[in-house]
Amino acid sequence: MEKIESFVAVDLETTGLDPQLETIIEVGLICFKNGKIKDKFTKTVNPLKTVSDNVLILTGIKQEELFSSPTLDKIIPEIKDFIEDKPLVGHNIAFDISFLEKSFPVKNLTYDTFNLSRIYLPFVTSHSLSSVVEYFKIPYENAHRASYDAEMAGRIFLQMFDLMANLDPEILKNQLDIMDGKSNEFEVIKKALEISLRKGLNRNPYPFDIPVNFRENRGNGICKNYSSIKDYFNNESLEERNSQIMMAELVQSTLLNGDFLLVESSAGTGKSLAYLIPGILMCKEEKNPIYISSYTKNLQQQLFNNDIPFAEEITGCGVNTVLEKGRSNYLCLQKTKDLPKNLEPVSLCSLLLWVFLTRTGDLSEISYVFREINKGLVSMDESCKKEACPYYRDCFFYNMKKRLKDADLILVNHALFFTGKPSASNVIFDEAHELEKAATSGFSISISFGEIQSVLNNISRGLKKRKILEEIKNLIDKAKESFEKIADKVLSANNYQEGLYRGEDISSLRFLEEGLEKILSLLSSVELKDQTEKEKLKEIITKMRVIIEQEENDRVFYYNIPHRQRLSSIELIAAPLDLAPYLEEFLYPNLDSFVMTSATLTVGESFDFIKNILGLNSFGERLKEISLPETYKLREQALTIIPAYISDPGEENFIEQVSQFIRDVILPQERGTLVLFMSYKHMKGVYQQVSSDFEALGRELLIQGFGKSRKKLLTLFKENPASVLFGTGSFWQGIDVPGKSLEIVVIEKLPFPNPSEPLVGAKSAYFEKKGLGGFSYYILPLSVLRFKQGFGRLIRSTRDTGAVVILDSRVLNKSYGSVFLESLPTEISVVRTSLEAQNALNSWFEEGKIYSVFTEDAGWDPF
Repeated sequence: MEKIESFVAVDLETTGLDPQLETIIEVGLICFKNGKIKDKFTKTVNPLKTVSDNVLILTGIKQEELFSSPTLDKIIPEIKDFIEDKPLVGHNIAFDISFLEKSFPVKNLTYDTFNLSRIYLPFVTSHSLSSVVEYFKIPYENAHRASYDAEMAGRIFLQMFDLMANLDPEILKNQLDIMDGKSNEFEVIKKALEISLRKGLNRNPYPFDIPVNFRENRGNGICKNYSSIKDYFNNESLEERNSQIMMAELVQSTLLNGDFLLVESSAGTGKSLAYLIPGILMCKEEKNPIYISSYTKNLQQQLFNNDIPFAEEITGCGVNTVLEKGRSNYLCLQKTKDLPKNLEPVSLCSLLLWVFLTRTGDLSEISYVFREINKGLVSMDESCKKEACPYYRDCFFYNMKKRLKDADLILVNHALFFTGKPSASNVIFDEAHELEKAATSGFSISISFGEIQSVLNNISRGLKKRKILEEIKNLIDKAKESFEKIADKVLSANNYQEGLYRGEDISSLRFLEEGLEKILSLLSSVELKDQTEKEKLKEIITKMRVIIEQEENDRVFYYNIPHRQRLSSIELIAAPLDLAPYLEEFLYPNLDSFVMTSATLTVGESFDFIKNILGLNSFGERLKEISLPETYKLREQALTIIPAYISDPGEENFIEQVSQFIRDVILPQERGTLVLFMSYKHMKGVYQQVSSDFEALGRELLIQGFGKSRKKLLTLFKENPASVLFGTGSFWQGIDVPGKSLEIVVIEKLPFPNPSEPLVGAKSAYFEKKGLGGFSYYILPLSVLRFKQGFGRLIRSTRDTGAVVILDSRVLNKSYGSVFLESLPTEISVVRTSLEAQNALNSWFEEGKIYSVFTEDAGWDPF
């Protein structure tokens, strides 16, 4: 590893983010010399005020510890003596310096590992300190304590510099040109360039995996020829699962006969292989590709990297697999050459390295760059010159398209079917419970500043008429100002990142529309190199009219601000309220067959909801539907416990009662427990009340959203079978923790969607107006499906046993509660006190007995 001279790594914990209003509560300084730690300085600081609970949770520092610490002015001389004139390194170092400069001027050179990670780690999913540390495989436990975070920043800096010093010097030279005079990182890049030039051809390759989006035909391609699909599952690597074989037979029949299939396959079915094996056999025999559509990137990568190679081994077939996305998801090499030089320098340097490294050109790999740079400046669009483009042979999009011609399996995400409209005839939709969300997005109309800027910039290229160019330049400025003004208005009204807008909020769009029509008129007598840009401009004007007038009664009109720090990123959206007509017209007529599968498709043992919402009722006998028998024996492996004594979630004391339940019942169990919340507010409130109890007993309590990534939290949770994890949002699905690490799932509240979400509220009102019942037709079934996802986290293997605890008493005392209870494939034990709850858990885990107040003696029932 290349070394760099002495430097001091810095991290501060503070009472808040604003240096003008907040103060330091902990200082961590680590001196590195020749790549090793030479000295450390760490102290807590008395802020002379009570610190917020958020900060105490995040750091783990106790208020009493702070009150007994020295004030900042007492340790400033020690800080100055420690750092001397050495360069300072930190993750988002400007934040730390802004706090230090309240006490003394900091003249030291500073290097930011956050900026460096954004430039040189394009394929990491997050550039937070914990994520970057994880990426470099540096051991890291005590996040958000100053000395540990400072040490991690220092170690990242050393590894990053070594990576930089092995890069192609041409890349580093171009980055130097961009950074010159704009960033202190210029000096680090300059030093790395000197070493890179000395190394010459002895430079090491880029040390991290670079994603690929295709896999060529492997093996000899000669498939095993068995008489029935069942024989392929007679494999020593596979457990015998009747449900898996049944599903494989159904999928095979569906694809061969041109039918449609809804199949609910519970956890443990092995559904990926159940559709991959018949899918591979058919595509090899019929020479017709099978599309496999998923909602999450995690499942897509699981299929690509693990499940498909395994299915190839089982079938003996070698298959060509391609990951397909729509045109706008790919880098345009021509546009990249023409990028303006005045873009944000760190993002531009990031883009520069990524273009050099990427094998896919998939812009989602560097989505963080587009918080600062308009994606339209580099993405493929209709202005593409195709074969006439000088970069056509190297084009990522067209190379992907060429591979599609020989593909056997084509992996896509749901969104592509409702935006890109691929030429698919046979499709397997996995994670089908998310199709409604994806289709709603796909059939939505939206406008944004980025889209307008991209079209106008494309029109400007090669345009000679100065008057029109001047008009376009002025209109781009006005468009940015207009969208920023709209964002400012809606945020000042409710401060929500997503919400409904009023007509007066978007009044500035009328003037923008007039400006766009004027440009279109001026272009009427101009011959553009690419006439499709005029059509795109017309399309924007048409969409803008729909959004301004808000006259379509079957749509909801709302805004979304993806990056609050960049107000111009606001999108104005008109989303369909009823998907069925769109799917019936634009999707189903183009398909020969499809399979929709998920672990959660039925509500009350019926497929009616998914059929209603996805427009599947008109297919008659051509649509088959089946809920497969459970692979696991859930009535023997799991128990549901409902504490009837806990108040309704709407009551003021609900959080206190949930906290008391965690203390009284979960804490003594010492079993791996996942507590699922519906809001961060409730999760944080319970954590604040119980964390000291866990600490006193030395039991690990993990919480989402306070310093550790989802991946890191799950790793820690799996490693400690007695830990408790508080999670919300994404923790309700997609988590696989078999064995002792997860024996209890606690559901704090029934997962009803937030009625203040624009889509949820509007869809509910729409179905209510149609006389279908907004709650019963839409809200309730949607909630039951999510409830089943949460329940599904518990039993993940035939050897697992566990209990689900539902703390929401509405399942017992509301009329709709029975719909949730009927979806549970377990016995239900209702308890009336915390002591009964303790006894119910102990009896279940130790003796396999079920306690129920519904028995005559309110006593114990042997299973």
